[in-house]
Amino acid sequence: MKVYRLWILFLFLFFSSCLLIQKLFMPKEPEFKIRDVSLYDASLQKFVIKVDTDFINHYRFGLPETKLNFDVKINQQFLSKIESGKFKVAAKSSVNLPLFVEIRYQDLYKTIQTFLNQPKLTLSLDGGTMLHLNVPGLPKQIYVPFTIEKTIPSFVPKVELEDIELQIERVRMDGFPIGIPKMKLIAKLNIQNQGGSKFFLQANNIAFTLADQEIIKFQPIQTTFDTKQMIDLTMELPDPETITKFLKNPKSSYLLKGNLEFQFADVDISKFNIPIEFRGKVTQNL
Repeated sequence: MKVYRLWILFLFLFFSSCLLIQKLFMPKEPEFKIRDVSLYDASLQKFVIKVDTDFINHYRFGLPETKLNFDVKINQQFLSKIESGKFKVAAKSSVNLPLFVEIRYQDLYKTIQTFLNQPKLTLSLDGGTMLHLNVPGLPKQIYVPFTIEKTIPSFVPKVELEDIELQIERVRMDGFPIGIPKMKLIAKLNIQNQGGSKFFLQANNIAFTLADQEIIKFQPIQTTFDTKQMIDLTMELPDPETITKFLKNPKSSYLLKGNLEFQFADVDISKFNIPIEFRGKVTQNL
């Protein structure tokens, strides 16, 4: 009985030492290393998050071709599924994987109805890759997890050009207009976030073109911290050629374009730079 117990103790110590040696001398399993998560692009329809990650192979042998699959979730609610292109990694090496996560505001709005009034949301990327190995001493399959969590604003933008008001001031003599009138245009931009996050807004590179003539470029405009903003862009037309051309055509085309920079507080992805463009006709009421 005593010999049996000693034999059991010997086997336990032997296998324990083997496991310890394996942990000490076997390299780490492959892993994903996240370098950066940032806003890559944004518009009034969608935004794109770029994830810069490395897949690192610590083994002394190359890994078979594989691909990364992960779910995109907002506050743990499923939004979409993304699959990367195929990749493989040489021994003791790594490969860079730039990943692009596209989120459409329409889908976001449907998904987060119950969270719209919250000031921020949690974006989760949750998945991984399965490696199929044929190496003695290693499992046939190794799963490498891929997990990221970042906070984003509860943001569903709505930008409308509510009105373009034309004001014409004429100099008259004996009831008849003389000379070239003074003209002023006022463009009213209504900017809202249909989500719950307040924002600072800065309007940059705003330009207004009338009758194929660029008449003004606005200085940057910054507003207060709120979920709704109203901007009045006032333009005086100093160019007689533009005024004359406009007066000859009762309906002149216009183009208003530029960039709106939404800035949010206390979130990881805090700045959205969104281009805007509005086209139409300005009608004279003479």
